[in-house]
Amino acid sequence: MVLRARRRAWGLAIAGVLAGVGVAAGACLPELDEAWLIAGPTILAIELEIVENGPYSTPLADDPPGTRRTEGLPGDRLRITPVVVERGGVVDFDDPPILLRCASWCVGLESAELPPCSDEPLVPQLVGACRAAGDELLLPPFGPAAVAMTTWTARWIAARPGSGLDAEACLARTIAEEDASGCLLAELELPYGPERDVFAVKGWPVPDESLSVPNHAAPIDRVELEIDGDAGHRALSVAPGERVALDPGDEVALRIEIPPEAMEEGDDRSVRWYASARVFSGGAELRGLEQRLAAPAEAGSFEVHVVVADRRTSMSWAMLRFDVDPPGGR
Repeated sequence: MVLRARRRAWGLAIAGVLAGVGVAAGACLPELDEAWLIAGPTILAIELEIVENGPYSTPLADDPPGTRRTEGLPGDRLRITPVVVERGGVVDFDDPPILLRCASWCVGLESAELPPCSDEPLVPQLVGACRAAGDELLLPPFGPAAVAMTTWTARWIAARPGSGLDAEACLARTIAEEDASGCLLAELELPYGPERDVFAVKGWPVPDESLSVPNHAAPIDRVELEIDGDAGHRALSVAPGERVALDPGDEVALRIEIPPEAMEEGDDRSVRWYASARVFSGGAELRGLEQRLAAPAEAGSFEVHVVVADRRTSMSWAMLRFDVDPPGGR
């Protein structure tokens, strides 16, 4: 039951959410052959972090240093941060996005006048939707022990910069099923975890194969670069956010490494790459720990993004900025 929920969460939170977001956010954009090309505001990832313990979870202080716990139990407080980028970097929103919490899919809403989400973790909310204050949500209770409710749903809504809309208008349009091409939307199903604790809290028999460690996002600490061009060969190890100078036509090999200690039971990592210029080749999604790009022939700047996800709930994101100098300018 929980295992099936986790497989659904992978399909939705890792693939389906981003694909669904692509439909919602990309409806205002021309169709592109390159799945990795950032041509307008795009949701690349949804970063989750448990920021406060409830009554059932192990203390956050017990987590490995530098990690971000991405799943929790009823009463835990979860921060949801979609990573929205466009050409030039991260998107700054003109007004705050809206975050909803639903017990099941956020469908059938009849009004934007939703009650605020309660901070009381033991009040059953098996139906309906509520509106969060900010970007944090209290994970709702399971409900009666006999009810197989081991997942919950969140919907994130924002207005695309320059659309002339705000998040309130986007919420109203989605409820009325009107044109939302000026909006950025993400709806994700999230399972509780770790799995062994879910069974224990609900009073169900605990399967031997159930997972027992809270999920954590694997950090992307460094990106390794091998650069070849007219100026010769050089190797760099750079932190996310750093700027890298290139010459026109340079060939760049990029590689990320996931430390073995960051891998947990049940982990199966997925890696995707994106760029804000046509520096990669091919139209398919770019996967794997390594990729190669070719710097444009003209001077300018572009960004490369990498997203690491797993089959549970975690996503991590990193960005590098590349500056292509005029010939002889570096």
